[in-house]
Amino acid sequence: MKIHFEPKDLLKILRLVKTAVPRTTFTPALRHIKIHANFKDGAILHATDREHGIRVRTDVDVSEPGCALLPVKEVIDALATIPKNSRAIIENTDEGIRVADDDAGVDWCFASEESADDFPDVADFTAESYHEIDADDMLTAIQRTIFAVEKDGMRQALTGVCCESDGKTMYAVATDGRRLAIQKFTGECIGKHALGLFVDSVDEEPERSTIVPVNALKLLEKCLKEKTIEKFPYVVKMATSDVAVKDDDDEMRRIVTFQYGDVTLFSHLVEGRYPKWRGIVPTSSLMHDVTVKNGELKSALKSLAPSFSKNDPHVDLMFAGHRLTLNAIVAKTPYNGAPKEVRGTIEIPCNGYITGKVGVNPKFLSDITSVFSDDMELRLYLPDGKEGDPMLLETDGDYSCVMMPLHDSVDTPIIPAAQAERERREIEAKAELEKRIAENTIEQNRRTIGDNVCKAQKYADTAESNLADAPETWDLSDKTEICRETISAIEHLRDECRVLSDEIPADAEGYEQRESAFADMLEKVNRIQSQLESDDLDNDDTSKQTMTTNNLFTKSELLYIEAKNITATGYETENGFLVCKGSQAVVDEAPSLQKYYKNAVRIRKSLIEQGILKIDTEKSVYVFTQNYVFDSETHAANVILGVSTHGDERWKDESGTPLKEMKSKS
Repeated sequence: MKIHFEPKDLLKILRLVKTAVPRTTFTPALRHIKIHANFKDGAILHATDREHGIRVRTDVDVSEPGCALLPVKEVIDALATIPKNSRAIIENTDEGIRVADDDAGVDWCFASEESADDFPDVADFTAESYHEIDADDMLTAIQRTIFAVEKDGMRQALTGVCCESDGKTMYAVATDGRRLAIQKFTGECIGKHALGLFVDSVDEEPERSTIVPVNALKLLEKCLKEKTIEKFPYVVKMATSDVAVKDDDDEMRRIVTFQYGDVTLFSHLVEGRYPKWRGIVPTSSLMHDVTVKNGELKSALKSLAPSFSKNDPHVDLMFAGHRLTLNAIVAKTPYNGAPKEVRGTIEIPCNGYITGKVGVNPKFLSDITSVFSDDMELRLYLPDGKEGDPMLLETDGDYSCVMMPLHDSVDTPIIPAAQAERERREIEAKAELEKRIAENTIEQNRRTIGDNVCKAQKYADTAESNLADAPETWDLSDKTEICRETISAIEHLRDECRVLSDEIPADAEGYEQRESAFADMLEKVNRIQSQLESDDLDNDDTSKQTMTTNNLFTKSELLYIEAKNITATGYETENGFLVCKGSQAVVDEAPSLQKYYKNAVRIRKSLIEQGILKIDTEKSVYVFTQNYVFDSETHAANVILGVSTHGDERWKDESGTPLKEMKSKS
């Protein structure tokens, strides 16, 4: 590969792409920028850490097409040494990456042991359905919300900015539990692109949330600020899609892709559901409001900044007539007999005649004022109700920010007591906002769990009905396929219920009832499937247990359990682990089974009630009266032995080799 170009043009692109290069990675190739040169496109630069990435096309003169990995810092430093009036060369040679100018006054060579084949390309934007957004609106939405995301990462869904759309109007939303920033802007929907089902009711929420990580938004923000790239159309395309985690894996993850001219960005979306934020925004018509100039408020906060306590920042907003007074509050020493001290005071004009006081975190106000122009008017809505109600800040109707207020500390001369009281009150205010979010989430989870249980029951009943009325042309494989799909669908709904249940407090009783209900449904379908396979084996007159004319299994594939005076025979099938008719099971159950594996206890009870397990009074054992398919070899071993155990260690072939060892060899 060999290209010729203007150094300043490529330097600009390299510094932009460098933002996506990971600082640490287990794949050495990813610490480079990949460049792909061809006669048609010029040069295409790629950088990624696999979670997000960037692709930029730029015009260069290509002498020899090809690919190469560029050591980022070295190439940038080398290009910076080339004189302004000279053209530069990047060439992939046997010795490494050569960077030089046309006059050979500068000539560098950087060796690299990494191969370009180890670097995955960042795919181009090919979506047919997407949202088209004005670049200014996109940049504004990022800057006005990104500061409010969760910083410590304790709640994963809050670590990004949530994007929603009703087709034409889009919303960018961010919260850390103490403040909620909302920016509304216009985005045209092309095709049938959905960022999450938009809902008008505060009692509903999107089926899937589109939560874009902060790192991806910062990279997009940097691209949008690059005003010198004059060829870029001032529009951003945004699309979401599902992609496989690995080429040979069925696991899917959602990604978001942005295109801005010749720049394409992608990022994995943040997992989880975003809280129902509409129910948090107070009604402005029920609150008192005043209007202040953003520049005056920003200047006042900047002047008071040295007076704020680093550990306990607090500013009182005191409204009296058409004047707003900002007081920087800090704790006072215990020797002066007062719990607090006003370290700084600034008065600014405001429009609106109200009297009152509210304490807020000055950083929250500073974050907001920093993203607006000085002549922007900010409208503050103050709570008119019980102590602890949130305050609301709005601009021209497109932007809103909800903030939980702070409260005065109690009258005490002891600094630790004053600080502890203030921290307690701030925690209570934060907890109140989180409680509102959690209550909405819990109720939605309960509804979803109830719907999933009903769906699972419907799947089981439908499978039973379809198999009962199955046409004569259906063979065993057609019927077992229905059973297998039904079992997979029920297990998926059960797993989703388990995840949702973790977010519902005091749900132990409901959890046990749902687990029992799902176990009964799976048992019902398994029983139907076992009966189908049993009937198919019993119809074969040549052999009913150890050999079939259809060659379902051979003697070498049979597995055995011999313990506690019982003997059982079984083998693996596509649908689970089949225990053969005539196998034996113990009568008594160990306490460990009843304590740690209640599902096995329920299965044993169900098999006894159905007559699949019958007591042999002479030998004091249970006997299987027909073939029966379990979910796994472990389920089968637990039922047969009456203890909690590992099935792949208990089932052995004729030579005594455990199933676990057989699988490891295969």
